[in-house]
Amino acid sequence: MENSMKSRKWPVILFAFGALAIGVLLIFASTPIPPRPSMPSLNGYQDFLTAAAMLAPNTSRYDELTEDELRALVATNQPALDLVRSGLARECRVPLGLSVNAINVHLPQLASIKSVAQALRADGHLAELEDRPTDAARSYLDAIRLGEKSMRGGLLIDGLVGIACEAIGSAGMKTIFTNLDAKACRENIGRLQMIEEDQVPFAEIRQNEKAWVARSYPFYQRAVTRVAELFHPASSRLAEQKALQKFQAQEKRLRALMIELAARAYELEKGTPATNVAELVPEYLKAIPKDPVTGADMVVEP
Repeated sequence: MENSMKSRKWPVILFAFGALAIGVLLIFASTPIPPRPSMPSLNGYQDFLTAAAMLAPNTSRYDELTEDELRALVATNQPALDLVRSGLARECRVPLGLSVNAINVHLPQLASIKSVAQALRADGHLAELEDRPTDAARSYLDAIRLGEKSMRGGLLIDGLVGIACEAIGSAGMKTIFTNLDAKACRENIGRLQMIEEDQVPFAEIRQNEKAWVARSYPFYQRAVTRVAELFHPASSRLAEQKALQKFQAQEKRLRALMIELAARAYELEKGTPATNVAELVPEYLKAIPKDPVTGADMVVEP
């Protein structure tokens, strides 16, 4: 009897699975594919790629060079850096092809974007060595801006490379902000606030990815992927959660940097250190920055 009942369950299970798969296919068939966004007529992203091709091959090893070698490297890279800064002043959008293989073409472009951030870091590092802190801060903020610009219209992997570029610039700013005068601190706070206001939200990047998959993957492949996600939701959520944590960590670093710059300007102008972030508002900061994970007010680090 027991074996007979078990044997009857299998057809029911198979029928339920088949019904679920058919339901998913019907949903995909009825879901409209979003139109492809138009590219800017002058795309700053293309400037970044062109500039990357112009860089000296040892740019990523800038921190291993002597000061004279670094100076020569930056001089060689100067035309590329000028082009990067032109691109930063333009509208940017990631140019993704509409095919499954397009990602293979795009991966080398991502490496190029990171090499541009390293070139900006090298430029800033030389300015530090030459006691030009304002110029160093400009290069580091340009690297952060590059990260923000280079993920617009991109996929999750573009977002991750973008925040890696932002981290390169943020690390440079951490080494230089105590050498800035109050005026430079105020100017860089303003630039960071503009970057934060323009930052592409994580949810938008995830939506970009879904839209690109809908436009680029064959119908059957999208359906199979969706069915797999339904049966293994935990693994899909875990990957997304890890990416979100990286975005939030960089967002927190940028906000902490704004607080440090504001505290530096406050101390230089008032002659005494700020004891809490509230003292920096609204003269130096528009509002008290929030921790992107907890939502709590951030504090002045000792």
